[in-house]
Amino acid sequence: MAERIAREAGLADPRVLTGADLLAFSDAVLPLRAEACDVFAEVEPNQKERLIGALRRAGIVLLEPDLAVLAAGIREGRRTFADTLKDVFMASSANFGTMVSMAGASLLLPFLPLLPKQILLTNLLTDLPEMTIATDRVDPDWINRPRRWDIAFIKRFMLAFGLVSSVFDYLTFAVLLWVLRCDATHSRTGWFVESVLSATLVVLAATLALPYTPLDHVFGFLPLPLPFLGLLALILLAYVICAEAMKGWFYRNHMG
Repeated sequence: MAERIAREAGLADPRVLTGADLLAFSDAVLPLRAEACDVFAEVEPNQKERLIGALRRAGIVLLEPDLAVLAAGIREGRRTFADTLKDVFMASSANFGTMVSMAGASLLLPFLPLLPKQILLTNLLTDLPEMTIATDRVDPDWINRPRRWDIAFIKRFMLAFGLVSSVFDYLTFAVLLWVLRCDATHSRTGWFVESVLSATLVVLAATLALPYTPLDHVFGFLPLPLPFLGLLALILLAYVICAEAMKGWFYRNHMG
């Protein structure tokens, strides 16, 4: 009877475990048998308790006497998935943009765009704000319906926003070299400040202050000329406007 009902419910070849079968299994074997089973039938109350204990040892997630825990688990899983995608979007687009900027600038400039220790410091400062993603509010649409990994969509996002970032990196170098006639050290300092601030405003104060602290020589920086800070503000404002415009265009054309 249990097997017939299981077939009517949609199980093509259900594996049935009865109460009589449970008597033949030791506590060590039962978790493996229970996990591989589809239907439990003719099970007595004391056998149900033993069966639930075996399923818990096998890794079952339903540990509360309330089916609402399933809905809560689904919501939390979708929230975690949305936060994971945010991190992937930020990291992939930022790293791709930095790679394009470094590669292109290395071909065009007579000096290294950034020193290795400056690249590591840039990565550290831009990664810190991503830790706050876990506390970010998730859009209700991401919780109300399931989502899947879409590598093609992630690739398009990375290319679109990474290239926007690179455009403003090159613009910064143009201002530093052709407008302000900065040397290599000032150029590195300027690009470091611009690249970190364009990625996040959370570490704004610390980034702006760093070239003016005793740590500037540790990382190979110098205090920036005041005119550059004004031009930097304009570059960052243009970057924010362009990024927001790109975001609207991207989601209108690439979201299914």
